[in-house]
Amino acid sequence: MSLETDVGLLGRLPLFSEFNAEQLRLLAFSAENHTYSAGDILFWEGDPSEFGLVIVSGSVDLQRRRGEKTMVVGHAGIGDLIGELGLITDIERPATAVATMPTEVIRIQRPLFRRILTEYPDIAARIQIQLIERLSDTNAALDAIGAKLDY
Repeated sequence: MSLETDVGLLGRLPLFSEFNAEQLRLLAFSAENHTYSAGDILFWEGDPSEFGLVIVSGSVDLQRRRGEKTMVVGHAGIGDLIGELGLITDIERPATAVATMPTEVIRIQRPLFRRILTEYPDIAARIQIQLIERLSDTNAALDAIGAKLDY
């Protein structure tokens, strides 16, 4: 994958929509590209979330284990970002990520993301507003579901 292709892919993600071309190039240049085979584990449920992954090619299932059962709880494909909150804060991975076919990802480490936010505080402020809006939308959706369950 070329640097310019990675820059284009990153620029289409909502979290990075506030980045200009120079900042996206810095992010793409400093990130790591990894390739996985079908069945490979990208990370395990319960692991510390220290990086985010952007799917460049292939696909990933997100699985949760409950007792003896494993359930697919999500799916990520080309252009999706997995582990977004891990770029911002220390949390545990809520699911295991398994490549369902040969998959290439861009791996963005939290220190890199934080460094960019420190160097460009205007981006940090805009991302904060973006995350607050998304959290508000999620809370409204949960309230609507709660109301239906109460009914």
